Amino acid sequence: MSVSWLVEKRVILVILKEHVNLEDIKVINEKIIDHLNEGEADIHIIVDLKKLLTFPNTLQALHKVLTFLQHPNLGYNITIADNRLMQFVSTVINRILGRYPVQFVKTYEEGIELLHHLDPSINSLSHHVDKSMF
Repeated sequence: MSVSWLVEKRVILVILKEHVNLEDIKVINEKIIDHLNEGEADIHIIVDLKKLLTFPNTLQALHKVLTFLQHPNLGYNITIADNRLMQFVSTVINRILGRYPVQFVKTYEEGIELLHHLDPSINSLSHHVDKSMF
C-alpha cells in the first residue's frame, strides 16, 4: 500500500494491495491528510483497488478512521476497481462520509481521462506516471 503524489500538490495516488486492516487504514488516512494539508485545492485522489483482496467491513470503525473524506481541500475521488464488492464498499463509505460521489473506472487510463474531464486544470497526466506502479 502506498500514498504518493501523482501530480505534485494536485493529485494523490493511493494503491491498496492484498490484505488491508483497520490499522493500515489509519496510517493511510494520516498520509492522505498530510498530502491534503500541503497541496493546492482542489486535490483529487485516485485510489487503485485492483489488487485489494480484503478490507475492513465495519462501517462504524471506518467512519471514525476515514477523516480525510471531510477535508476542505479534497476534490474528486476516482476509484480503480473491477470487483463489484469493492465498488459497493467504496460507494457506501463515500455516501456516508464524503462530499462528492466516488467515480469508478476499470483502468488507470480511464481514471486519468475522467479526471482530466472533471478538472481540465489538471493537464495531461500520462507523462507524470511510472506505469510500473500499477
